[in-house]
Amino acid sequence: MSHRPVRRIRVLAAGVVFAAALSLLHAGCGGDGGTPSAPPAPPPPQPLGWSDLPGEITVEVAETATFTATLTAAVDATYSISANSEAVEVSGEALRAGVFQGSVTGVEAGEAEITVTASHTGYVTATDSLDVIVEDPFDQALWRELVFDAFDCPNGFTDESCRNFWGERNVEDRITAVLPFQPNFHVVSSFREWRFTSSDTRTIGDAIRDSVEQITGETFTGQITSGRGIRDEYGWVDVVPVGSEILGGRTTCGGANVGQTEGLMVVNVEGSDSCDLFAVTMHEVGHVLGFFHVLNLGDFIMSPILTEIPAVFSETEQFHAQLAWELGRGVPYTPDPRKASSSSVLTTDSASGRRTLKDLPLDELVHCPLH
Repeated sequence: MSHRPVRRIRVLAAGVVFAAALSLLHAGCGGDGGTPSAPPAPPPPQPLGWSDLPGEITVEVAETATFTATLTAAVDATYSISANSEAVEVSGEALRAGVFQGSVTGVEAGEAEITVTASHTGYVTATDSLDVIVEDPFDQALWRELVFDAFDCPNGFTDESCRNFWGERNVEDRITAVLPFQPNFHVVSSFREWRFTSSDTRTIGDAIRDSVEQITGETFTGQITSGRGIRDEYGWVDVVPVGSEILGGRTTCGGANVGQTEGLMVVNVEGSDSCDLFAVTMHEVGHVLGFFHVLNLGDFIMSPILTEIPAVFSETEQFHAQLAWELGRGVPYTPDPRKASSSSVLTTDSASGRRTLKDLPLDELVHCPLH
């Protein structure tokens, strides 16, 4: 009696196994359960965008501005950058996962729209744009006047009166007269009956440092000494106190040689109270380093009319002066030196037929009137 239950369990188990096998065979033969199940749908692409792309940037002609933009996910995306205008040139690179740096170089004044795109598998492509404003600080009239002593006769001057008052100027025949180096300055404490006080000497020294740095864009590296006697040496500029009789009256504040390697600069210590020593010194240092008067009156320290001139070179003057300083001495006039390459023509060989600095009236003392 004890063996019968065991046999029944074995029979039942065999039946279950047989039924399962039959079911699998039926499915494989195209029965009701034979349609393969579809693969699971892929997950939707994840959102991707720029979190801090700037809305607008400004760049100057011939200058480059950069911007950094971050994606909302730190992925090694594929980037592209393009512009809708030839006013700029663009490029870019990945700094690290999810971070892009773009570069925009100004080509000409105007506006452009920059489009930046990032794509990565499994993400929605991130595309956005920013506006670029290209500014051009270059003023051709100021360039002609400040660097080449050639005037366009603004402010109501007629051509005839301009030529009669300032002389004929043919800009195409002129070359840069900037000094080939930062000069040293010797402040002459006294000349005949005229003298500088110790306070004057300090003021002149401060004005020299400020003006040289603003004109050249470089730290002042020259020497400033003081004492009796004129040095008249190569690489030195003598700063001399004079009276009104030498400069033609109280309305002339000072004068200077332009671009002379043994320079002279005079200050009228008997001049009008409007001849501010600091501003006049800066103005004359502008001549010393090789720059001329700017007829376009305004906030320009190189205006020939020294009435309430500012005690600082304007940003416009600094831009053009530093551009000329970078070009160097003896470079011929070109309407926009940033767009033309020209080598120096400075030479002492008169037989060559090339222009030299001797063709410029640099040995003349430029007078700077108050009126």
